[in-house]
Amino acid sequence: MVGLRWVFLTALLPVLGMYARAWRGVRVLPFIARITVYFATGLFTIGAEMFLLSAIDMHWSAWSLLPIPLALTIAAWWRFPRTEGSEARPKAIAALAILGIGVFASTAFSAAVTSGDYVLFWGVKGQRFGAERILDTAFMTHPNHYMTPDYPPLVPLYYAWTMLGGILLEAN
Repeated sequence: MVGLRWVFLTALLPVLGMYARAWRGVRVLPFIARITVYFATGLFTIGAEMFLLSAIDMHWSAWSLLPIPLALTIAAWWRFPRTEGSEARPKAIAALAILGIGVFASTAFSAAVTSGDYVLFWGVKGQRFGAERILDTAFMTHPNHYMTPDYPPLVPLYYAWTMLGGILLEAN
């Protein structure tokens, strides 16, 4: 179930970033490039919301993070219903993208992509942020944790985002 949650919330990020289609430069990009921009925009938006909520000392939840990017995406789709660069998708590029995603998913699910930074810093921060639902600066600045608090928080915030999905996917 944890792997399914990770896949679902990672796949949700491009949807949350589709408001980037409001910029003409994005609309004229090929399909694969647009998806990449949508993913990056969604990840940045969710990370910025988490950061801002933490700055005002508010705990976040999946439900509190979804409304703004969803509203922006709906507004962009309503204002720009057709994509200007909607040429046929090259099948070779799509096949390579699917192959790359498959290789990444298989290594991620087998835990073969772990590294020292992930195990000691990024993953620990992401797990802590997800559990606390806020940027835990006291945890990062504690001298015994070696958490390097000056590292940018986007990667741990992404990990925390994927942990928040338990609330979305649980049947209560």
